[in-house]
Amino acid sequence: MNAVPAPEDGQPRRYLLTGLVICRACGRRADAHWVHGRPGYRCRHGHTSASPPLSGRPKPLYLREDLLLAHIARQLDGRTTEARDDARATAAYLRANQVTVTCDADTITLGRQPSPARFPRQKQRPHPNRSET
Repeated sequence: MNAVPAPEDGQPRRYLLTGLVICRACGRRADAHWVHGRPGYRCRHGHTSASPPLSGRPKPLYLREDLLLAHIARQLDGRTTEARDDARATAAYLRANQVTVTCDADTITLGRQPSPARFPRQKQRPHPNRSET
């Protein structure tokens, strides 16, 4: 059994910035996901449907890959000529130079990964259907 869902069209998905996009709010790497027929990145700040969200948690971050790459290419202008017009070259430049892309809803910054801001850990509650022994 395969736990990873396959795309309906059977085509593999390509994400050029996997592992390079960092959420400014929580310091986590953004998840690559396919949305509306194109690649994108999201950060839900550690929230899953299996756990309730922490109060005060910022809204999830959603970014389209094409818009990220265009913004990154503008920031790289002058540093490299190959990355200006080619998305794969832009991603290769970032990887080769160990550059991460730190984002929030309004800002995209290139640089080294910042130390993450941490949310207070949620106190573990006992599972309602299990008794503590």
